[in-house]
Amino acid sequence: MKKITIIGNGAAGTTAAAEIRKRDSEIPVEIISREDINGYNRPMLTKTLVSGVDEKTFYIKPEGWYIENNISTFLNDNVDAIDPESNKLIMSDGTQREYDRLIIATGAEAFVPPIPGSDLDGVFSVRSLKDNQTIHDHLSGTTDAVVIGGGVLGLEAAWDIKKTVDNVTVLERTDGLMSRQLDDNSCKALKNAADEIGISVTYCAETDSIVGENGRVTGVKLKSGEVIKAQLVIISTGIRQNTDLLKNIEGADVEKSIIVNDKMETGIPNIYAIGDCAESGGANFGIWPQAMEMAKTAVANIFGEDKRYVPVIPANMVGLSNIKIYAVGDNGKNKDVVYDIYEKTDSGSGSTGRFYFVDDQLAGGTLIGDISKLMKLQAAYKDKKSRNEVVEEFS
Repeated sequence: MKKITIIGNGAAGTTAAAEIRKRDSEIPVEIISREDINGYNRPMLTKTLVSGVDEKTFYIKPEGWYIENNISTFLNDNVDAIDPESNKLIMSDGTQREYDRLIIATGAEAFVPPIPGSDLDGVFSVRSLKDNQTIHDHLSGTTDAVVIGGGVLGLEAAWDIKKTVDNVTVLERTDGLMSRQLDDNSCKALKNAADEIGISVTYCAETDSIVGENGRVTGVKLKSGEVIKAQLVIISTGIRQNTDLLKNIEGADVEKSIIVNDKMETGIPNIYAIGDCAESGGANFGIWPQAMEMAKTAVANIFGEDKRYVPVIPANMVGLSNIKIYAVGDNGKNKDVVYDIYEKTDSGSGSTGRFYFVDDQLAGGTLIGDISKLMKLQAAYKDKKSRNEVVEEFS
């Protein structure tokens, strides 16, 4: 190999670079990123809208790490296309760069539905440091805010801006916060926690449009006709994978994500895909552990180690100012399944553990409040432990 090129410097791309250096200290490594800064802790963006990011803990690796490891970074640089026949990248400025092995770690963008008025001043999504900083600046003088979307990132944003904004409303299309990921107990606990700190939640909320005056947002109109006042609107309705670089290249399988095999190969010689943009084994959870494991797998195979990707255990963790929830596996909502349910509540703290069994095997579980036993729950889920075993461990 002459050189390994990585497109994207998030968790997946940075982990890939680190894994390469564990194996070879000399081979040239390039990281190309559209953003103008080194890779950072993207999950922190919705937690630091008020305070701003902490430079000491925000970046995945300190700046000196790239220098010490002789990793070349090309920031604020964009790849427009890939020519796999000549192993070349076509850059946005028209120049070309050669690669020997290519790792695509382009991640995902915030998905913004076609809501009329979403281009008004004061309407944001949160996916980059620039988004975080712009919202931070906009908070000054804001008394009313609306968050469209009751997923974990939307809730983190709502909880954070409530520190400085008087009236915060979360609009959720379903009948519960994080209802697709969590069981009913957890959804209710989230709603109670929102009530406790004065965040208003509207369920089954269908957004009609975002309204404004003189180019600035003034509110969100629901299809019911109700208008909720807002000088700030955050749209948090999921992500869209960045797959364009391989969409029209023969040999690549691209759907919502770039489909890769268990070696992270794309079907195009010498090109691998990892992280939020990639899917292996029919699953793309879009989480940090997945990005890291995919990166480790890709690099191992680039170096001929024949490593196979083992999908990470799907889990959801919510850590807000007044509530913590950890959930893994089945959320107990499949109407075609008969569940055996075991629930344990601590009378002192009010913390709850709820466990779902199918055919005497743990199919899923949730911890609300005290989540210190999350690793134990994750292991029990992985090992498909019986009801008696789980009762013994969590009683």
